[in-house]
Amino acid sequence: MWNNIPREGYLTQGIVLPLKDIVSKMGLTVIMARTGYSLTFKGIRPHWKQSLMLAILPYACEGVAHSLIANKIFNYNDNYQWAFLQGMVSSIVSPAVVVPGTLYLHELGYGHGCQAFSLLLSSAGLEVVFGVWATNFIIGLLFYDQQIAVAIALGPVQLIGGGILGIACGVLFFYFVEILKHEAERLPNGKYEKTHFYGTLNFSTLVFLLLAFSMVFLGYSLNLAGGGCTMCVFFASAVTHLCIKDGNAELEQQQKYIGSWLAFFWDNLAMPCLFAVVGSKISICSIFNKDFFPKAVVCLVCSTVVRVVVTFVVQLGAGITFWEKMLVCAGYIGKASAQCSIGTIAATLVAEEIANLAPGEQPSAALLRRREYANNVQQVAAMYVMFMAAVASITLVRGGMAVLPRTKLDGRPQRPRPSNESSSVVDDAEEDRRPDGSDAAIFMELRERDTHPAPVARAV
Repeated sequence: MWNNIPREGYLTQGIVLPLKDIVSKMGLTVIMARTGYSLTFKGIRPHWKQSLMLAILPYACEGVAHSLIANKIFNYNDNYQWAFLQGMVSSIVSPAVVVPGTLYLHELGYGHGCQAFSLLLSSAGLEVVFGVWATNFIIGLLFYDQQIAVAIALGPVQLIGGGILGIACGVLFFYFVEILKHEAERLPNGKYEKTHFYGTLNFSTLVFLLLAFSMVFLGYSLNLAGGGCTMCVFFASAVTHLCIKDGNAELEQQQKYIGSWLAFFWDNLAMPCLFAVVGSKISICSIFNKDFFPKAVVCLVCSTVVRVVVTFVVQLGAGITFWEKMLVCAGYIGKASAQCSIGTIAATLVAEEIANLAPGEQPSAALLRRREYANNVQQVAAMYVMFMAAVASITLVRGGMAVLPRTKLDGRPQRPRPSNESSSVVDDAEEDRRPDGSDAAIFMELRERDTHPAPVARAV
C-alpha cells in the first residue's frame, strides 16, 4: 500500500535499483542457507525416492501447466522463455510456509513420528534448490545471451560442481570452528566454558553468512547463479551433517545455536527487507483490474489443481493414510519466500536496461514488450504470495489438527542449579534431550528455532 499512496511510487522512489537487487539476492541467500541447513542425509535417506519425486514432479508439472496457460492468456505470442519464466517462478514451494506450520503443530503435540511431516519438510527444501536453478537457467537465456546448448551443458556442471565445492567449504568451515573452539582450555569435566563457546559460535555464524553471501553473489557475477545457489545449499547441509552425524551433544548444541541465529536473521532482517522491497515494486491497480486479475486467477487455480493431483499421485505407496496424503497436498501449495526473492529479478534487469539507455534515447518496442512481460512475472509472483501463503498455512494447521493423532506432551522437569555451580554448554544440551524421538534429523530446522540466541551469551 505504501507504494501506491497517494500515487504509485511517490513514497518509494528512493529505493533505487541497486538496493532492490542487493536485497533480493540477500533474501535468496538466507533462503538457500536455511534450506540447506534443514536438509540432512540422515533425514532424507529413509524415504529419499519419495522425497526426490515430490521435489521434482509437482513443481515440474505445475510449472509446465502454468506456462502453457500463461502463453495463451497473457499474450506472450509463443515466446515460451517468458511464459516458462513466469510458470517456474510462481510454482516454487516455500519452506517459509511449510516449516512454521509444521513447527506449530509439532509444539501442540501433533505429528510426532509422522512420516507425512518428514516427507513434506525434506521435499520442500529440495524443491527450492531445483526451482532456483530452473529459474536462473531461463534468466540466463533471456538476459545473458546464453546459447541453449551451452546453458543445458552448464546445468549439470553447476549442480555437480556447486555441490562438490559447497561440501568442501562446509567441511573446511566445520574444522575452522573446531580450531576456534580449541583456543581455550576445557573445564575439568571436559566441556567448554559457556562464554567462550557461545562467543566462538557468534563469530562463526558471521563467517557462515559471509561465505553464503559470497557464494550466491559470486555465482550471479559469473552468470552461474544456479551453481552459486547450489553451492550455498550444499555448504549449509554439509555443516549440519557433520554436527549431527555422531550424536555428539556438544556439536548438536552447536548446530542448534547457529541455526537459531539463521532463523533470527531471517525473521528480523532478511524477510522484512525482502518483502518490503517486493511491495515497493507492486502496483495495486495493475494487479486488481479486470484485465490482469482474471488471467492470473485462471493460472493460479489451474496450476494449483495440477500440483495437488501430482502430489497425491507421487505419495501412492508411501505407506501413509489418505488424509495424511491430503495434508501433504495442502501444505505443499504454499508460496512466499522464493517468489519474493527471484520473482523480481527479471523486472529489475529490464529496468536496468532502460536506465542504461543514452540520454534522450527512447526504449524500443522490443524493450517495452520485455518490460511488460517482466512486470507480468513480478505481479503474478506477488499475487501467489498474497493468496497461497495464507491458504496453505490455514489448511496445513487446521488439517493437521483434524487428521493427525495428538501426543500428550509431559512437562520436562528442570533441574535447579545453584548460582555458584559450574556448568558447561553440554549440560544444557543433555537436559534438552527428549526420549520421544523428537530430535530426529528431519526436524533439525524445527529444533533450531527452539533456542533463540541472546545478544550476550551467559557466563558461568
